[in-house]
Amino acid sequence: MNSRDYDNHILIQYLLGTLPEAQAEECDELSIIDDSFAARLEDVENDLVDAYVRGEISGQNLKAFESYYLSSPRRREKVAFAKSFQTFTEQQVVTQPVQAAASIKSAIDEPQTERQTKSDSWWNSLLSLFTIPNLTLQWGMATAALLMFLAGGWFVWETMRLRGQVNSAQTEYAALQQREKELQAQIEQQRTANTKNLEQLNQELARTQQQLTQLQQEQELARQQAKAQPPTDSTEPSLLHFELSPQTRGIGKSQTLTIPAGTGYAVLQLETEDDDYQSHQAELRSLSNDQLLWKSGKLKARTRGNAKIIDLNLRARLLAPGDYVISLKGVSASGQLEDIHRYSFKVVK
Repeated sequence: MNSRDYDNHILIQYLLGTLPEAQAEECDELSIIDDSFAARLEDVENDLVDAYVRGEISGQNLKAFESYYLSSPRRREKVAFAKSFQTFTEQQVVTQPVQAAASIKSAIDEPQTERQTKSDSWWNSLLSLFTIPNLTLQWGMATAALLMFLAGGWFVWETMRLRGQVNSAQTEYAALQQREKELQAQIEQQRTANTKNLEQLNQELARTQQQLTQLQQEQELARQQAKAQPPTDSTEPSLLHFELSPQTRGIGKSQTLTIPAGTGYAVLQLETEDDDYQSHQAELRSLSNDQLLWKSGKLKARTRGNAKIIDLNLRARLLAPGDYVISLKGVSASGQLEDIHRYSFKVVK
């Protein structure tokens, strides 16, 4: 059976152990040999774990989740991490405003003499950090604490931003789906009445369906980035970001990208000048044999200052050590592809 024959309901039954044995064996085989099926299965599993943590599973599904799914140590760790992340996010939202208000009140109410005493004590403590026995240890601990704080803050901010993008895309996607249904109903009413109006409605329907396809790609990219975010205590990142600048003269000098082992995705941020293209398309080729390795759908640029950024989300295993080039094309109003920039880089691991 083809992987497309399995909808999300069947995948949930497979994860909960309620799928018939024959179908379960087919899912086992597809999860090994079919990358697209494995990616879908991972997405469904992440959504199922999030629903359990939020208390949205009930009845027979809840019993099957707790008796079958949680029987695996790896899956129990996955659920524990989801619970810890949810608790951490809720605590950050609640405690930060309270702590800030308490600090301001304490600073106002504290007598001048006590502030002066504490200031002197703080200054003496600061000077003690620079004594020879403690200098290396203190600076090392301070650097480690600062790095942990910055990494944790960036992880929370990036996850919330990506979740916001997913929610916004879902809302717009639902509105476009409703509009598509309305247009299809109008087409049926006008099919025998007015040929001219029917043609206009068909054109609008085509534009709406094109927007739906683009939003689906953007939504899938945002979901993959959100779910690929590593925990803050991970020793090897599963998601890396690289910024690539366009070549201005000839081949130019390639940028070197270092991708450690264990990396799941590489997000390539392509810088481009402000243009009037509504969408873009990118192609990845190997410089050694000019082989086409990957081709995107329609991409939408985001603005950063005076430039525009286009994000490409690639599986790290696609980028073996070697030299590559990315061709960026703009999609004109008539649908024609026009070459804009080239980005060359070298991958080392």
